[in-house]
Amino acid sequence: MARVYQEGIRFYPSVTALLARLFKYMGPQVLNDDALRAGTAMHNAIEDRLKGRCQGKKYSAEVEADLVMFDAWRLAHKHFEYVWSEQAAYSTYFGIVGTPDALFYDTIHKHYVLVDWKRAKPMWQESYTKYGWQLRMYRKILQEFAPDQYIGRMLIVRIHPASDRAQTIDVPWEDPTSQIDEGLKLYHADLYKIYPSDYEMDSDGYESDGYESTPKPME
Repeated sequence: MARVYQEGIRFYPSVTALLARLFKYMGPQVLNDDALRAGTAMHNAIEDRLKGRCQGKKYSAEVEADLVMFDAWRLAHKHFEYVWSEQAAYSTYFGIVGTPDALFYDTIHKHYVLVDWKRAKPMWQESYTKYGWQLRMYRKILQEFAPDQYIGRMLIVRIHPASDRAQTIDVPWEDPTSQIDEGLKLYHADLYKIYPSDYEMDSDGYESDGYESTPKPME
């Protein structure tokens, strides 16, 4: 889901809002309501597991199956110490925000690991490309938001009932600055179409007075 964050009268686009615009030109993104609900349920259950909130909770058989694969993944990565999950982070430089799924600390290699959970069938190239840029943008934000937490690895962890185990996909680092800039231009161009009289833009397609302040989630 593409989210927007608000501080006063300022709106901060999320990473998912940028990606929605960048990749809508690369073919249709097809997710039905059932797939969206299943993905949300899996994310919520994983967060419960990570934060120790599972006791007494009842999940559907589908979610329980997802958790079996998640637990096996955690067991295979015992050297990953849980740090946080679903924590919003922002970049005042770019004027964007993101909410990564989870951050771990690798006790063997002594660096942090950024993880994105995906409830998906084996990935086709377009999805892998999109999710890879999502993680790179999150890491770019965290370099500014939490510079003391060096992220040495980025992982997509794919869980789906069509598979018998979680799949771990390493995402190589590439600087996402140009993708962020292009996504911002598309985002602001969309806003300008809706609010032309109230939206001041410069020649590069950005709001002319820039970005400041810390964003707060807007429901």
